[in-house]
Parts: sequence; C-alpha cells; structure tokens
Amino acid sequence: MTTTSRFRWFWVAGILALVADLQAQEAVQTVSPDKRCRVRFYGSNPSFPESFTIEEIKGAVLFDSKSCADVANVTNFEPEHVSWSPDSQTVAISGGHAKFLETYLFSRHQESFVCIPVPSVTGDYDNPWVQPLRWIKGRRLIVTISGPHAGKANGYGYRGRATLHVPANGRTCEVHYQYITVHDERLPD
Repeated sequence: MTTTSRFRWFWVAGILALVADLQAQEAVQTVSPDKRCRVRFYGSNPSFPESFTIEEIKGAVLFDSKSCADVANVTNFEPEHVSWSPDSQTVAISGGHAKFLETYLFSRHQESFVCIPVPSVTGDYDNPWVQPLRWIKGRRLIVTISGPHAGKANGYGYRGRATLHVPANGRTCEVHYQYITVHDERLPD
C-alpha cells in the first residue's frame, strides 16, 4: 500500500468515524402534540445527554440549553422524562445528575422558548428526584417526588407528588399542591 493510498484510507476512515460520532451524539427527539416543535437531545450517552434544543419541526432553533444560565450546571437530561403541555406551549424536562434531578419548564414566548423558574417542591428533603408525570386541565403539571438518591438512607425514604400551575402568560410557575410521605405510606390518588 502506497503512502497516498494509506492517507486516503485514513481520511475516509476519519470521515466515517466523524459521521458515526455525530449520529451517536444525537440521541432522542420528542415531538409536541401539535407536531410543530420538538425537543432534540445531544450527547455521547443517549440515556443521559448533556444538552438539548427546542426546535421547530423545520429545524429553526427556538431554545438551546447550552446558552441558558438556568441550566448551565445540569450534567444530564432525561429524554424519557419529557412532557409537553396539551397546547404545546410549555415543555417539562427532567435534568440534573444521578443524585439530584429537577423538573425544568420551558414556555413559548413569541418566536422562542424561555426557562420558567420552578419553586421548590421538596423542602428540606435531601437528594430528591422531581420528574414530570403528566399534564392535567388548567395548564397544570403533576410531578413525582422521590428520594433520597444518594448516601445511606438506612430504610428512610420519601415519595410524593406536587402539582405545578403555569398561567396562560407562561412566565411564572406556582405550586398548587404538594404531598410527601415518609417510608411506605400510600400516596393519595
């Protein structure tokens, strides 16, 4: 094999590796109910991607997590815990790290999405996971609460639910309901 043919082989192999890496980094997408927008996750681990965009289906980016200070310290997002509101105006995404997950809300404002501050629903409970469960009437989101997810719990545990309300203006979020039980108490329906 000549030097030129080796160079070509390495060049082609490099291009193929780059294409494979780019395909592996694009993990999952979740389409909005109105089929106009989607959340696309990116990263080397498809189960826990490091970033995401909210885009129009045609490709225009409406929000990029890499350029948002509110989610700058999030090391991974969970594609299986994404929930679009029925009107497609708000999306809930679970993110954080292995010991601590929060639900982040992003609401449509004109031609973009913005991050909405979410009040704490866990109080003094440590190492919680707060994940979106489902949307209900009145622009309300039910989230699940569980923990602790780190350290030595020694039989101690908690779980619960909270209902978050996003008003029609989509700029704020309020806690309408919160219930947390310790150990094996049954959650109210």
